Parts: sequence; C-alpha cells; structure tokens
Amino acid sequence: MFIPDRFTKTLRRSLTAGALLGAAGLIGFSPAAAGAQSDADAHTNTQAPSDQNDAELKTTLGERLFYETRFANPGTDFPTSCAACHQNGPNEKALRAYTDVLPRSLMPLRRDVGQIVTRRNTPTLLDVGSGALLNWDGEFDSLEALIRHKLTGRMFGWKPHEIDRALEAVDMVIVSDVGEEMGAEMSYPVHFKTVQGVDMMDLDHDEVVEWAVRELADYVRSLRSTRSSAYDSHVIMSRLPDGPGDAETPADYAWRYLGRLGNMSARQIVKLPQGFDELAYNGMKIFLATDGPAPVGNCVSCHTPPFFSDFKFHNTGVAQAEYDGARGSGSFDELVSKYAADPSAQSADHPHERYITVESAEEHDTADMGHGDFADPATSTQRLEGESETEFAVRMTGAFKTPTLRNLELTAPYMHNGAYESLEDALRQKIEFSRKVRAGEAPHADPEMGIMNISEDDIPALMAFLKQLRDLDPEGLRELTIHPHLVDYSLISMY
Repeated sequence: MFIPDRFTKTLRRSLTAGALLGAAGLIGFSPAAAGAQSDADAHTNTQAPSDQNDAELKTTLGERLFYETRFANPGTDFPTSCAACHQNGPNEKALRAYTDVLPRSLMPLRRDVGQIVTRRNTPTLLDVGSGALLNWDGEFDSLEALIRHKLTGRMFGWKPHEIDRALEAVDMVIVSDVGEEMGAEMSYPVHFKTVQGVDMMDLDHDEVVEWAVRELADYVRSLRSTRSSAYDSHVIMSRLPDGPGDAETPADYAWRYLGRLGNMSARQIVKLPQGFDELAYNGMKIFLATDGPAPVGNCVSCHTPPFFSDFKFHNTGVAQAEYDGARGSGSFDELVSKYAADPSAQSADHPHERYITVESAEEHDTADMGHGDFADPATSTQRLEGESETEFAVRMTGAFKTPTLRNLELTAPYMHNGAYESLEDALRQKIEFSRKVRAGEAPHADPEMGIMNISEDDIPALMAFLKQLRDLDPEGLRELTIHPHLVDYSLISMY
C-alpha cells in the first residue's frame, strides 16, 4: 500500500513528540493532547487575511515565535519563552525595554537539577542587531547562532546532551500547530507558507528549526530604538552631528560636537527641548569631554552615539570587583598575570557551562571573565593594531560588551551581572574604578577608564543627561520640540 511521504513525516513527528514529552516526565501525555493531528487538521485557522501585507505577516510570525512558550522543556517548572526575560512595556514592577527586573536571569527549574540562575543580567534587545558580536561576552557572531543556542540550551530547560530533543520539540510545535495559541490568525505551517513559501511538512526537523531561527532573528533585528528621545530632538533642533563620521574617532567627534556647542552658547542660541534643562546640558558636556581639566567623563569613547555603544569589549572593573570580593584584593591581577604567562590557561579555567550557570553557593567564589573566555586572539576582529595575541588575551580578561545607554531607565539593574540596582550606584563604581586606574591600582583595566575623571558632585548632571535618552512617542517628541526650553545661560557650565 502506498503511504504519502507527508503522512509518514506527520506520523513520525507525532510519535517523536510522544517519546520526547513522555521522557521529560509530562504526566498523562498523548499525541493528541500535545497538539499532534492529521495533515487535514493542521490547516485549522489557516486562512490569511487578504488585506495584510507581507511585512505585517512576517512581523506577526516573528512576534509569535518570540512569545512561544511551547519550545521549552516540558519537564521544567514554567513554560519560558524569549519574551519571559526580554519583557517589553509594563510588568508587575516596572516599565521594561526588552529586559526583566532581576539581577541575573532565572532559568526554568528542572526536577533533576533544582533552581538555576545565570551569571548574566538580561540585556535589552533594542539595537542588538547592529553589533557584530553578540551576548555580553561576544560568544556568537550572528543572531541566528545565538537564538539556536538559546532554544536548545539551559535558558529553555535543556541540558547540553539534550540538543536533539530540543530540536525535535521545536519541530513538533511548528508542524503540529493549529493556530489556537495567543490568538494566532493562522497555524505555523500556513504562516510560514504564506510568508516564505516553504511547506514545513516537507522538511526534516533541522530544516524546520532553521526556518524558525531565521524568522526569530529577523524579528529581533527589527527591535530598534526609535531615536525619538529629548536628546535626539536637541540634535535635530541644533543641527548637530548624531555620530562620528567615516574614520572619525569618538574623541574627535566629541571635540567637534563640543566645539559647536561652545559656539552656540557664546552666541546664546542653544536650542534645548522641553525637559532638557541646564543640568542635563551640563551632564552632556561631561559625558562628551575626553580631555582637559576635570570633570572629564570620557563616556563617549565607549558609549558612542548614535547607539551609545561601540559594540566592543572593555574591562571596566566589574568582573575585577566580583573576583577580588570573593578572593581578596589583588586576586584579579594575579589571575591576569597567570594568563599573560600562559594564555591557554584561561580556557581551561573557565569552561563554558560552569561560567554561564550558578548551581550552588560554592560556585559564587568564581567570576565571569567575559570576552576573554571566548575570543580567539589569532583571529579576533577586536585586536588593536600592533597588539600581540598575549596582550589581547590579557586586555579581554574581564571585558564585556558596552551596553547601550538608550532607554537606560527601563533596563535596571545594571552591568553584566546586575550588581548595581540604581544608575547612581553604577556611576559610583565607574568613579571609584577610574580613580584606581589613575593611581596605578588596576594595571589591567581598559585604558579609557584612566581618562575618566569625575566625582560624586558630577552624578546629578550625568543622571539628568542620561534620562534624556529615553524614547518618546511621536506626539511626546513633537510637544518637546515645538515648545523648547528657555535656556538660562547663567546655569550653563563653562567647562
């Protein structure tokens, strides 16, 4: 008897789903309960509205995958999703910009492991697609690689030896979907067919996963800051450069920007939107200052407009503070000296799984070393001109990617380990560490930290400026722009 190939694939997936969920310990499993159905049933709720264009359909597909909870290991305590950590809008505690409120991300609890948290704070996804290397540590060189790792790893409740089961879980959810989750307008098979022209039922599970990863990556790339903040309004109103030109360094850009501001201030034609007051203006000048007498923030060297990130990796003292706090003062420098003598010791000391998860109190005496755990000195694009492989390995120890400062109020707590609950605390850490660098007490720090020279007295102005980087809705931006702030020049600093 002839059996159509599509039917055999559906049957295989139904049986695979049963084995997968049964092995995970889901009580009372049956293929029907899990959503497996015949090919005819798979087309329930499948007719695409004729008035939706391709872009809208693509966005809704990516968004649905982003919020999909059924990709998680069913043997865990909660059905997680990308959106579980990367929350947008109000939650029970605060407004979020594709982040959560926890210092370190929470992983699903497994019956055979217990509660697990990561070593990392959840970063915002806004503008994440603009960087070449992804994750706090730069482990991944594409969004596709990062997302595939997340879907098949601990963040979705899977152990390293369970990758095949994780892939089968994604495949099962996609091909057996009938479009009843989250108010979906159509099933996944029809949605993919409509958007990409691909028949998911004709693919093996690796191919299904790759299509899902591709759509998720495209959706995440679409998550961008709108550049509709009070700061952006100031730039437009004053016709100032919004970022460095071709081959222009951040320091040269800052010098050009401050020169224009000085000229406008002298002529008393500074244009500021409503709410962007003199204190914020003074904070912006501190932020941009890269030399001269204090206060010099030198923030622009790493937090470079327009993204307010250079997407590079810097040791700003956070990992050093964590390591020295557990091991004693000077321990971090001893560790770096060890790596300088033998760069291969770094990968041996920091196996990936151990440094991504914390499974017991005893492991809190270690520290996440960031890009140094993953960078290949021989091939890295992050090496400076003339920098040796050993020098690069040392510089990258404890180095993490520069986070964007846009929408900063909506992304607390701060730093890669969520160690600082408030922005004031984060600034104080930078002030203290820069003092140590200038005093020669942190010889392995990023050299840009030694240029920073600010004090507690400068925090209010910097805070006022950083609050101007929050995206506004179009009407809010319009109101700020058409009703400019009347500048009191006696309150504008001359530094």
